[in-house]
Amino acid sequence: MSKNVSFGLATVFASWICSATINATDTATYTATELAINQDDSITFERHVRPILKAHCFHCHGEDGEKEAGIDLRLVRLMKESGAVDSAVPSASMLLEQVESGAMPSGAKKLPDEEIDLIRRWLETGLKTIRVEPEVVPDYEITEIERSHWAFQPIVSPSIPSNGQSHPIDALVRAKMTEKEFDFAPTADKVTLLRRASYDLHGIPPTPEAVDAFVNDNEDGGWLRAIDRLLASPHYGERWGRHWLDVVGYADSNGGPKDSTREHAWHYRDYVVQAFNEDKPWTDFIQEQVTGDVWRIRVG
Repeated sequence: MSKNVSFGLATVFASWICSATINATDTATYTATELAINQDDSITFERHVRPILKAHCFHCHGEDGEKEAGIDLRLVRLMKESGAVDSAVPSASMLLEQVESGAMPSGAKKLPDEEIDLIRRWLETGLKTIRVEPEVVPDYEITEIERSHWAFQPIVSPSIPSNGQSHPIDALVRAKMTEKEFDFAPTADKVTLLRRASYDLHGIPPTPEAVDAFVNDNEDGGWLRAIDRLLASPHYGERWGRHWLDVVGYADSNGGPKDSTREHAWHYRDYVVQAFNEDKPWTDFIQEQVTGDVWRIRVG
């Protein structure tokens, strides 16, 4: 485990453990053209209705050439052309009738009431859109609004506010908390601090020896040294590798009535744990997951 990586993680964990949790509201950013078209807070197809239809309906009504019953829901004009919505009396549209009755989406999972109400209100307020809809629709479209989601924006270094905090992360957290009229939780004592870090990084409480080492370390950098010790432990990979194993559906057996054992599955489990403990670069880890069958040939 490199010292630079340990230090970076240490500062993040230190700020998180010592500070209150903030729930930030995700806000989409729109292009200037889109904002010029619609600057009010009305319900629009792109922001409110399309995400619902994309999640539940597009796979049968528009994507990959599928248009069951001739219905295409990908654009408002295609809804009108295929008869899904009634331009003259939108509130009497087939789209609303189908979701209100539970006939659609097909299958056991139906739209929740709040999403049905959102579709109803959009229809009643005139089928508003943010953008001028394209003439040609690709089989699979990613709109500008979807691309503008905060998670897809380039990473930038924010300006650090001057608010009396000694660490940049604390300064940023303090600024947001002040904006929300929150305050930091009281500073934790050293035993509580180490317990929080140990549970987070290892999933188990610290040993008495680890507590004594941290409590009696009064030199500068004692907290970072404690975090380095936690990160250097094999328990770190065991704890955090579990999350990846959950994502890929790892199990030691096949389940079902017989629940037969997967005799060699543990090799993959240990590989994941080792990857975390060795701080394997993320790009290498992903590449090995996707192309492991040819990766070994190429590098072997």
